[in-house]
Amino acid sequence: MSDKSDRAFRILGWGLMVGFFVFLLFFLVLMANAQGESAGVTYYVTGDHVRVRAEPNTDSQIVGHYNTGDEAQVAYIESGWALLMDGNYMSAKFLSTEAPAKANEMFVLGPGVRERSSTDTSSDANVICKHEAGESVFVEGDPVDGWYKLVDGGYMSAEFLSADYDDIYRHCAEVYQDIIIVSKRFQKARFYHYKALYADDVVTGHATNSPTPTGLYKVIKKIQGVYLNGNQDTYVAYGVYFLPTYLVHDAETFPWRKTGFGGDIYKTNGSGGCVNTRTAFSEIVWRYSTVDVTYVLILP
Repeated sequence: MSDKSDRAFRILGWGLMVGFFVFLLFFLVLMANAQGESAGVTYYVTGDHVRVRAEPNTDSQIVGHYNTGDEAQVAYIESGWALLMDGNYMSAKFLSTEAPAKANEMFVLGPGVRERSSTDTSSDANVICKHEAGESVFVEGDPVDGWYKLVDGGYMSAEFLSADYDDIYRHCAEVYQDIIIVSKRFQKARFYHYKALYADDVVTGHATNSPTPTGLYKVIKKIQGVYLNGNQDTYVAYGVYFLPTYLVHDAETFPWRKTGFGGDIYKTNGSGGCVNTRTAFSEIVWRYSTVDVTYVLILP
């Protein structure tokens, strides 16, 4: 083989090698970009209970919720809506590329606790709103002179806030003594009958379709051995009404309550708004509660 031919083959070989490395580098860059796209861009949610929807409009189905500080992986943002990597949508106005400042979650211990624009209690002119028992608020740091400053700028008395959810039960049991307390958040019920305590898991109403109304009520009526709405599948052995169309009652024999009680059942198989309990618990409530005396507190 001539020197010219040998030289040409060497040049060709070097060219193929350089071409291969260029192709490999290009391929690796493409893979890196593809992986970045599949992971999405991380945004932080700036509001509580922000709705996730199936389509980019406020009339579409709600498929989930995010809260302050949650991370959302976003494919792109267009016309005020963010397409999430799971294929659902969220309003872009509740998203930020910067993580929100950490705030402490506290729970309101009793119903009707006032939030004020200042710590002056000489009049109610500075009352911004009243909070429900069990409602969560977010505070900035430790209390000063007995007052927490909220992240929204308001003030609340430290006397009625606690980081321990169980303090809600203890506080209300001390204040009201004879009270049924139902937590929608934890799907638990406690009946404080003066010195006695009875507790069990429950199922409340579906959060979107038939939510159980929150607030403080009193027992207004007691029933025993009836079919609700005349339906043969809804035999109630014991029940107590706290509103004209809402009651705490046993539902163990309901065909759709065979899934049990507690946990996340209410999210997919919730009640029609009533508080479903096991028969043993509803019997105790029925026997020891008193119309117009026993309180019923439904926590968020």
